[in-house]
Amino acid sequence: FASVDVIMTPGTPITAPEIPLDALAAGESNVTRVTTLMRYMFLANLAGIPGVAVPVGYDTAGLPISVQVMGTHWSEHVLLRLAHAIETMFERKPAQVFYDVLRGDTEH
Repeated sequence: FASVDVIMTPGTPITAPEIPLDALAAGESNVTRVTTLMRYMFLANLAGIPGVAVPVGYDTAGLPISVQVMGTHWSEHVLLRLAHAIETMFERKPAQVFYDVLRGDTEH
């Protein structure tokens, strides 16, 4: 971070994969898929630096895409301000399906 304030990467290298029907009851354990999805996310954790993922739009199928912004130690204020600025640049669509787990919505 000697010459930059933040490092930006894609949030994930692919958009959200479809959830198989048999995974709805007990979840899914697909190591290859998880490894692919987490390709960029481990960087901040491994380095012990703060990071935030910010939605930046949608792919052609309407699935959300994001960027990850990482900063040096104790730079959370910079990351949050940048994340807010980025978010205001893009239109957000309401979720097609939403379960309010705090209210106890459980229907699938």
